[in-house]
Amino acid sequence: MERILFVKCTTDFVATTFPLGLMYLASSLREHRPDIQMKIIDVRLPEYNFERLAADLAAFEPDLVAISALSVELANAEQIARIAKSHAPETIVAIGGPHPSSDPKGTLENRDFDFAAIGEGEITFCELVDALEQERSDFSGILGLAWRPNPEEVTVNLPRPFIQDVGSIPRPAWDLVDHEAYWQNWSMANHVSKYHKYANLFTSRACPYRCTYCHDLFGKGFRGMSPEQTVDEMEWLQETLGVTHFEIVDDIFNANLKRAKAICRLMIERGIEAQLFFPNGLRTDMLDKELIGLLKQAGTHHISVAVETVTPRIQKEIKKFIKLDRIWENINECRRVGINTRGFFMIGFPGETKEEIRATIEWACRSQLTNAFFFIVIPFKGTELYREQEQKVHEMSIDYSSIDYWTTSYNLSEVSQSRLKWLQRYAQLRFYGNPARLWRIFQATPNFLGYFSNASLNLIRSLTNRQWVMTEKTGGWWRSLFSRSGDHQAAEFYKEQEPIKSKQEDEAECVAA
Repeated sequence: MERILFVKCTTDFVATTFPLGLMYLASSLREHRPDIQMKIIDVRLPEYNFERLAADLAAFEPDLVAISALSVELANAEQIARIAKSHAPETIVAIGGPHPSSDPKGTLENRDFDFAAIGEGEITFCELVDALEQERSDFSGILGLAWRPNPEEVTVNLPRPFIQDVGSIPRPAWDLVDHEAYWQNWSMANHVSKYHKYANLFTSRACPYRCTYCHDLFGKGFRGMSPEQTVDEMEWLQETLGVTHFEIVDDIFNANLKRAKAICRLMIERGIEAQLFFPNGLRTDMLDKELIGLLKQAGTHHISVAVETVTPRIQKEIKKFIKLDRIWENINECRRVGINTRGFFMIGFPGETKEEIRATIEWACRSQLTNAFFFIVIPFKGTELYREQEQKVHEMSIDYSSIDYWTTSYNLSEVSQSRLKWLQRYAQLRFYGNPARLWRIFQATPNFLGYFSNASLNLIRSLTNRQWVMTEKTGGWWRSLFSRSGDHQAAEFYKEQEPIKSKQEDEAECVAA
């Protein structure tokens, strides 16, 4: 085996960050087999399309194509695999990442995929490459791998134990990606600038909590790099690439409070001048004033706060055991010291009522959060939530080509599909219809115009689809975003426009639309 092509899939999400998963695979394989040529392609970058992908396949002639995919990227992954096979049918295609880890058998139902890596792939992938080079036909000894012993059968091997010493994993292959191409596009910290020299960074793996809607890619045993190794990597990225912004993409950076504080203190001691962002979230009810102060001193600009729901019943059912009062206090403390906060909320949990959804929206709107996102719950395969729903309805079928970060046809709540989508739109209007919040966003955002255009795009996508009926009140949406009485107008808009219909009538309307 001489050449391996790594491909990161795309969806219509605006942000594009470095493909760390593939970069870790490449660096691990290079340490194991330095003789193999490797290339990384990221089709999320604007300059990429299927024609260019086909041209790169023809020029590079890989023996193995390794694809990384989230569930919302599955349709794109299948297109990439089809192109690879049509270019050279003998090309081996492997897929890894959150989706195949959650549903390996379902993924390999597509014959264009030959193998699926489950969970952490660094060791699994190296063993797979060795086995392919030895022309083995039996892959049953490779832990964490799904494969096809014959055209009609998919075998899922025993799981691979998680890598306990994450500090032993070679540093990501930064030399295989075009840094400028990423810096010129929006990252997950896009409120700063479209162009900023950033690097996304894993300092740990796994989240010890057991929320029923979440993936289990890294397991539940928190494993973190040492504070020294973490800050060493930051210094290396600054000295080598000139990085000025770090996006920490851990599942939960502060699962070990002592370690989180030590990292901040070490950054301060070494004089690292950079801005920190936490787009994936911190366990906000585990923050204390000391850590918030250290985060600010270390350069933290923005953190994400995963609240999801404020209903105690639902929190218990989804095993999201958070302390709302602590979260509220810590959001206020972050605002006091100058750290911006972005809230994540989910609506449409099983059995959730309109009143419970509105309670979550009202909590978000009354808070001091700088930004907020309101997503509709999707029961992804491999999650406890999916298994629960499968037991209730006996058969679950998810069309991954019909979902993205803003749109889904799935509804587990007590309200109708049209009403649920309506409430999502209302939440956006209600939250951003507060002039004081808009002023805070303006003050907190160096590149406000760029941020506003990007945020508006997402808002418009959330507000408009086939089921949204434009009325004479439409102009009130935009007036409410900028007028003094934005909150009041949004509330009045809700009262005036909400259809008084039964769930069955709403569903019929939804189908008709």
